[in-house]
Amino acid sequence: MDIIINGVTLQGDFMDADFIGPYEEATRKMQARAAESRDKKYDRIADGYIEQCEVVDDYFDEIFGAGTAAEVFKGKEHNIMVHLKAVETLTDWAQGEKKKLNDFTNKYTQRQAAQAQRQQAQQFIAKKGGKH
Repeated sequence: MDIIINGVTLQGDFMDADFIGPYEEATRKMQARAAESRDKKYDRIADGYIEQCEVVDDYFDEIFGAGTAAEVFKGKEHNIMVHLKAVETLTDWAQGEKKKLNDFTNKYTQRQAAQAQRQQAQQFIAKKGGKH
């Protein structure tokens, strides 16, 4: 599936375990690194921005391959908002795909539950009818 971030088309399939596994691992790693840097004291705000951008760069490179961040953030290498919005966009894609899967699964399981209830009702009616 095409995932478009900052005008760059990336390939990823959130329904494929071979993609979602590394995505989840990279997400956990990014969140841990972000939490570590949140408590750091920087001499300059710029230093904090640069470190946060590097965390996001590593995140994209881990998920989509080396060099991805350079392409996605070309010309905005140290713009913290562009980096954070890119993470938000990727997260939105993942959540949208998860919702599709949940909706499909719920639809299927609801059909099965309805079928089981119909069968139980038919069995109950058949037993009741046999007593008269």
